[in-house]
Amino acid sequence: MSNEQARTYRPEKEAIVSEIRRGVSESAFVFLSDFTGLSVSRSAELRRRLRPVNARYQVVPNRLFLQAVQGLPAASLKPVLKGSTAMVTGAGDPVETAKILAAFAKETQMAAAKGGVLEGAVLSAADVSALASMPSRKTLQAMLVGTLASPMRNLASVLNQKVASLVYVLKAAEEKKAQTAVSA
Repeated sequence: MSNEQARTYRPEKEAIVSEIRRGVSESAFVFLSDFTGLSVSRSAELRRRLRPVNARYQVVPNRLFLQAVQGLPAASLKPVLKGSTAMVTGAGDPVETAKILAAFAKETQMAAAKGGVLEGAVLSAADVSALASMPSRKTLQAMLVGTLASPMRNLASVLNQKVASLVYVLKAAEEKKAQTAVSA
């Protein structure tokens, strides 16, 4: 039994561990970031930006985070737990959340991503950045609908042209008959 498993915590620390565990286990994703140098007002700004995408930003002690995620896929994040760590959890769109984190890190030169877990898969900092560069779920859905609708639109256009061609032929035949009737 390791020291982490054998350690007992005060009730307030146990409450923190259970809150972290609940947040991680109920979330579709977990992103870890470095919050070194981040002021309280900037942290509040990041929380405000994450709220609309159903994500939560929380500063977590590394040791308590490790205790909380034992047996979960997030336990694989142990190598990135160095220095000051904050976690972002949520049930919303992970791409939008990663975009917000990346934009905030770029603006402030702080809160860089350390790694994460998305639906059980462990992500490196580079993976989180790549996720941030992807189109959003709504954009991907619009692209899919456009791709699916394109053949139908083309078919409708071809059928419309064939009907128009038939109408032109019939109109020409009618005019020819009318000319023949006038000539006779």
